[in-house]
Amino acid sequence: MALLSLVPVGLKKLMRRLHELCVIEGLKINYKKTKVLVFGRRYVNHRWSMDNHQLEQTRVFKYLGVIFSDTLSWKTHLQYTKQSAIKTVGAILKFHRSTGGNLVTPALKIFEAKVIPQVLYGALIWGWDTKAISSLETIQTDFLRRLLNLPPGTSSAMLRAETGLPPLTTHIHLALLRFMRSTVHLQNKDLLNLYLTHSSTQKSWGARLENLLHRYHLTIHQFNTIGSDKKLREAVIHHSQYLDRLYLLNSRSAPWYWRFKTDHSRSPYLTTYMPSNLRFAFTSLRFFSLPNAEREGRIAKVPKEQRYCICGYQGVEDLPHILLDCPIYHNPRMNLTSRWPDLNESAQLPIKYYS
Repeated sequence: MALLSLVPVGLKKLMRRLHELCVIEGLKINYKKTKVLVFGRRYVNHRWSMDNHQLEQTRVFKYLGVIFSDTLSWKTHLQYTKQSAIKTVGAILKFHRSTGGNLVTPALKIFEAKVIPQVLYGALIWGWDTKAISSLETIQTDFLRRLLNLPPGTSSAMLRAETGLPPLTTHIHLALLRFMRSTVHLQNKDLLNLYLTHSSTQKSWGARLENLLHRYHLTIHQFNTIGSDKKLREAVIHHSQYLDRLYLLNSRSAPWYWRFKTDHSRSPYLTTYMPSNLRFAFTSLRFFSLPNAEREGRIAKVPKEQRYCICGYQGVEDLPHILLDCPIYHNPRMNLTSRWPDLNESAQLPIKYYS
């Protein structure tokens, strides 16, 4: 039970009435679990008592799974949510590597069924805090990197495109938009107008809704006339995927990715059984994450023209060089191409052979 009042005097009156009601009904209050939380910009300590029992004034309190702070900051709640989600992610990865047989699709389904609802709990309250929710995105990114056995620094946009998952922030925004859509159908239109336009400041609900819709290139008219929550989800996720693709097209870490990845659906090789060592190697090739001088030099900020291969080739050691030109890999390359004699003609790859 929660008692709310704008002033200390009002709260004390409510506490007395609650005590009187409990006496009449024969109920007992657990005073050790009863706390008082005072919201404000500055901490002011008050004395609170109930039936000659001193009550503790706390700075944070967990109510129905949401941690409230006296400053109305959601930092504590989001830290708790993040830690809980990380524990769940660890359990999923442990299952994936043992009982789960290293299958990617079941692990992704468990993540969507367990972790995403865990993160979204209470999002209708704290989801408007843009800076705070951005910190939650690392939960999904780290999970996908570890699931696919990719190194730190792998692009989160590539991970989402490969697995077909939208950003966690998109899930949060969808929850907010669905809630705002439901208010459009309220019978009490006066309440709706008060809810959306009670303030002309940037913190008003109406201003926040407009900013959120602008993020996904939607107008108020489109938002009000969109047919269903399913169509709203499709529009929001489509724009989110468009932003990821735009980022990757201009990314130096993934110059070839969109030449073989044409959409954001889950890549087929992740949905079929493949020995984990082969899948790790194939994924590393797709993500350009194999150890090479070009990648390591980009991280260490070495000039591109100095990222040489150890084979003595006077050029940048990038993936095309490793796969097609490098003499160090001449024998594995010959073994591979000997299995498909027409590989050069059909693919028209500029393969150079070294003696």
